[in-house]
Amino acid sequence: MIALEKFSLHQDVFFLFILNAFLLISILKAFYWKYTKLLIMGVFSERYTNQYLREENVFTERVGVITFLLLLLNLSLFVTRLNGKIKLDFFLWTILFIAAYYLIKYMLIRLLGIVFLLKNIAQLGVFFSFLFDKVLAIFIFPLIVVLHYSKMQITTELLVVCNVLILVFLALKIFWMWRIATNAFGLAPLYIFLYLCVLEIFPLLVLGKGVVY
Repeated sequence: MIALEKFSLHQDVFFLFILNAFLLISILKAFYWKYTKLLIMGVFSERYTNQYLREENVFTERVGVITFLLLLLNLSLFVTRLNGKIKLDFFLWTILFIAAYYLIKYMLIRLLGIVFLLKNIAQLGVFFSFLFDKVLAIFIFPLIVVLHYSKMQITTELLVVCNVLILVFLALKIFWMWRIATNAFGLAPLYIFLYLCVLEIFPLLVLGKGVVY
């Protein structure tokens, strides 16, 4: 009986987090759809990314903050449900580790920009590194709702859909970051490869191992 009450309490708490995520998406749709659409389309076309960067203002800054909060919420909800541990403490630890990861990534990229006198490139690197993850967080929201409230168990097909979606966005990130870094800024392929392995691919492998095991 106590276990059922705790499970019900955790479900109610997760409902509030999902509701907050839905609220953030609603705010983006209602007040900042012009810039949000540019952000989403920027994943698939460099033209929209350039337009978004040219129109950088207080509204794009708000979109950046809202989408980052959405990123923390949705990725944490996704990892928590996928791991099968519907517990508040696990969720809070997950959101803490994800926030720490992005903070460390941000600081490292900015530090490299200062050391190598490439501050503008570092700023763009931060933008593109976060861009794909933010858009992924928007796309996986329907999956999060299904995972939390569907009466069915997590099926193999749904896991395949999730993995394919993550791999598609990872492939897009690698493609665009490699193309922009080599063509626009002339960075050495070795440096780009090391960055992608250390800050993009390796953390995803660690996260995947943690979820599976």
